[in-house]
Amino acid sequence: MRALWDKLQATITDFVEQRDALWLRVAGSAANAPIVFKLLLAIERRNKSDVFLLFAAPFRSPEQYVDELVRLFRAEYQALQKERVARQQAPLQRLPDRFSGGPVQRLTELLGAAGELLPKQGHRRLVWAFWPLELADPAAYEQLLDGLVPAPIDSGRSSPPPAPPPWAQRLRLIGRQVSDSPAARRTAWDESYALRTTADFSPEAVQRCLHETLADRRQPEAVRMHTLLMLAALDRAHDRAEAALAKYGQLLAYYRQQKSPALQTVVLIQLGELCQHQRRLPEARAFYEQALAPAAAARVPVCTALLAKNFGDLACAEQRPADAAACYEVWHRLASQLGDQQGAQLALAKLTAAKERSGLATSPRERTEPIEARR
Repeated sequence: MRALWDKLQATITDFVEQRDALWLRVAGSAANAPIVFKLLLAIERRNKSDVFLLFAAPFRSPEQYVDELVRLFRAEYQALQKERVARQQAPLQRLPDRFSGGPVQRLTELLGAAGELLPKQGHRRLVWAFWPLELADPAAYEQLLDGLVPAPIDSGRSSPPPAPPPWAQRLRLIGRQVSDSPAARRTAWDESYALRTTADFSPEAVQRCLHETLADRRQPEAVRMHTLLMLAALDRAHDRAEAALAKYGQLLAYYRQQKSPALQTVVLIQLGELCQHQRRLPEARAFYEQALAPAAAARVPVCTALLAKNFGDLACAEQRPADAAACYEVWHRLASQLGDQQGAQLALAKLTAAKERSGLATSPRERTEPIEARR
């Protein structure tokens, strides 16, 4: 996931820095749209030289969408104007009272007015992202953005491409492109104006990226082993037990060789959880017991707390409620010390249930714990 994030971040950053293309079109599914918008916000925070206008307003119709962009831009403008007055800086030039015409014309005028607010001196750019998180009419949305920079679709013409419109100077436009819309399946922009990329953070893309990282011998061995650990966790989540066991075995040998008790503990805990999920309880216990020594050496309270929880769950599965209660007692104490409120609450609920099953006395606090919390 991190590698996919970093790759898209580099693509967007390079687009902002380059001088030839006006558009960057980012294709992707609806599920990826919020992730990309979060990435755009992160890029804005890191960029100290340019002006970013990132709008996630929903698109229901061209008229509604442009109305919303105008409203949001005026709000940004007024906030910036107040800030300049407070700092005793020269006020921004006045915006037009209204932007007239159809949606394309109004949006073109809005972009031109926004560009005029940039300082005349220097190299500051305006980065404007059209990124509706809700799209009721993808085709109408694509047609609206198509109209901003009309471009011939006939790629066989030998004549030079038309010059960018005057309002496009020092402007960078980022547009969400909907993968399943008709406009996404054709070349709507002249290639001299547009760059294209794809945002894919699907489980399949993440797994493909992990396999590529693992196979890349140029990567440091520690990075490749961490990638193998994530792939083992994916195998485990998808019930590919044999594949997961093989990977965990390789990881355990590596972390023992590296003398890393914390990561040995992590691998042994995950091996125990895998066996416990398959009801191979003796094997699960053996892995948890192997994890005790490296956990003590690592002195990582989170690992110790997880071990206590897993030993408790295992004791419950083996019908040993008194032993489970002793384990949950340790888990509850560690979770409280770590400030893990949710974990402490769940530990207390399981502790109470285990004590009741074994006939042990419970404290007033345990007896008043809500029933729902015990599930």
